[in-house]
Amino acid sequence: MKLLLIIISLFLVPVCSFTQSKFDTANYVILPKTSHWCPYTSDKKCKATDLSVTEIIQLDSLLQSCIAAYNIEETRHYNTDKERFPKFAPRLEDYIITLQKYKRQLIPVINANGEKEVWVNCFRSEDIDHSYWRKTVVFVNDGGNYYFNVKINLATKKYYALRVNGAG
Repeated sequence: MKLLLIIISLFLVPVCSFTQSKFDTANYVILPKTSHWCPYTSDKKCKATDLSVTEIIQLDSLLQSCIAAYNIEETRHYNTDKERFPKFAPRLEDYIITLQKYKRQLIPVINANGEKEVWVNCFRSEDIDHSYWRKTVVFVNDGGNYYFNVKINLATKKYYALRVNGAG
């Protein structure tokens, strides 16, 4: 029961985090389509675009839904690992993503279907110097759930291609 309450609180806290600070750009930046490591860089059918505040709020809501679904599955993995490897003592925070701890890089485009789509690149930076994050995409190999990215289509209100880095 205690674990369930923790999980529910992890899903509810991020819901308020972005909306309350919608004009605070301390945790996100919009980068151009030409950014290094961006999946749209070589796609000639995608055209660069911008995002309105309303679209950023919509994007954040869809990102929260994506991560909530991911966290449900990862909590199942955590519970399985905890039973299978009791001496290992896995930690739930090594499995799930707590969005308010992440900085977000947004690269919006108009895709080949004429729909606005955003590649969202997220990372935690409390232990690592990513001071360049407002200028270029943060890209690392490994790093576990400290790094993830996803594509979100604002026209269809769907997310896809969630990629969470591996550990090790």
